[in-house]
Amino acid sequence: MNLRNLLRKNSDRKGFFIVIEGIDGSGKETQLLGLEARLREKGFDDITTYDFPQYEEETSQQVKDYLTDKGGKPRNLVEIAQLGNYYSADRGSVAHQIQEELDHGKIIISNRYLASNKAFQGARIKNSILRTMYSWFVNFMEYGFYELPREDITVFLDVSVEKAQELILKKKKREYAGDQLKDKNEQDLELQTNARNIYLKFGHQNPSWVVVNCMDKKDIMSAKDITGNVYEAIKQYLPTPQDPS
Repeated sequence: MNLRNLLRKNSDRKGFFIVIEGIDGSGKETQLLGLEARLREKGFDDITTYDFPQYEEETSQQVKDYLTDKGGKPRNLVEIAQLGNYYSADRGSVAHQIQEELDHGKIIISNRYLASNKAFQGARIKNSILRTMYSWFVNFMEYGFYELPREDITVFLDVSVEKAQELILKKKKREYAGDQLKDKNEQDLELQTNARNIYLKFGHQNPSWVVVNCMDKKDIMSAKDITGNVYEAIKQYLPTPQDPS
């Protein structure tokens, strides 16, 4: 366990770590790909992307079992923490790989990271004090126990729950979900609403977060326009592209 990682600053590494967060159906994967393409256009060639949970890996099996209804909903704080650790362990399996890539100067873009654990599991906790304690627990487990590197900037894609639900139905069939159009979390509108509110709170409280509004009144903006807004929101924080020569 690396307790110093709980307080570690990112100034001693060469790379840059971008996280894209949002409720289910908010277009995170689309924006990850769009941002990667935009950064390459701007001269950032050494980019690696991650997608959590890693549904194609065995490390996500307990997450998949939960999302496909092979396990009941958590009934208390202990069970919520246990569920959260399934997600933490999946990310933790690549912690050293991410750190090594950052140390070698790579740009990392991740679809979900610690905040998704805090938002979605926190959305199940009604007591605000216990919810804050759970966030501390996630920091301890993921930054400390699993030694995950800290992100540099987090982009929250703000999409209404109603529109996100429509977009979920347009997703391609996902192997982990079987014949279900929506997994357990995606079906839970209260969970999605609460998670969105927690995300917005994080966005307003943390200077390393940017909230990108993806809605044009009641409809969602084009993916291209959202990508442009994401890039404009983060470009001032990006390192200078390395000269390939």
